[in-house]
Amino acid sequence: MADDSRPAIKTFQTKHDEFLFLGKEYPLDSDMGAVWGDFIGSGGYEINAQHGLYQYTCMILYHNNNSESITYTPGTIVGDIDEVPEGYVLGKYPAREYLVVTTDWMEDAEEASGENGLWYTKAYQETAPMPEGYERFDGPGSQINVIEVENTNTEHGSRWEWWVPIRRIT
Repeated sequence: MADDSRPAIKTFQTKHDEFLFLGKEYPLDSDMGAVWGDFIGSGGYEINAQHGLYQYTCMILYHNNNSESITYTPGTIVGDIDEVPEGYVLGKYPAREYLVVTTDWMEDAEEASGENGLWYTKAYQETAPMPEGYERFDGPGSQINVIEVENTNTEHGSRWEWWVPIRRIT
């Protein structure tokens, strides 16, 4: 039985051109409290606001630059920057199509980061049906496993987005 109090899941397909991503890398199996304490303590949100090309509060890339582990990298998409802040890495990622999983805009960040926002959409993206003629492209060779986008306290409200890499079935 569906929980009618939850917002409806929304999905749409998008394409993003090649991009540079500035962030701090952590092993995915890290203590997330410590990760976010370090990211916030090192000025992560301020660095995102200073260098980011978009209004996203934060993006988190789950990427796989080596075959042994997935890296959790909070940060932002940037243009050319003169100097990479200490402790941060600058990565270049290819153009790609994505299935975006989200909800309607919510009133505040607390609601959006709760069980009816962040956790609800995270669970759904793991098994979301793909657009006709497409498949998930989040395994070996993809480089990006998923992108988590934090949109909090924007002019529209707050919501989380999950960008699932997809590719046309050949």
